[in-house]
Amino acid sequence: MSRYFSGNLYFIDKNETATLTGRQYFHTLVNGSTAVVVTVKGGGVFEKVAEDAGTGTHLDASGVVLGASHAAGFYEAIGTQGVALNLGPNQIVCGRFTEVAVANTNDAEVHAYTG
Repeated sequence: MSRYFSGNLYFIDKNETATLTGRQYFHTLVNGSTAVVVTVKGGGVFEKVAEDAGTGTHLDASGVVLGASHAAGFYEAIGTQGVALNLGPNQIVCGRFTEVAVANTNDAEVHAYTG
């Protein structure tokens, strides 16, 4: 379970997930001193998708959910689709995330700021 400290800061460590609802979102993730993988959900999260992959989970440039046939490229994930981010030590990521999950990494220490 994530621990809420004060104001708009969440501390998320090994095997924890923080989820926000309504109009709330995490706008900044700050990783600590250990490389971790975090999985994020939210709007405007793009990732590289292989040719004909991402069917039903990503959007094309016009906002239509991808079908079975499309070119490889960067596509926006639908808001409920988790996207894995590899964060190096002390890395900062900005976006509009409704959920942040930290993988099973010893010494994980991700700070997530809400908006």
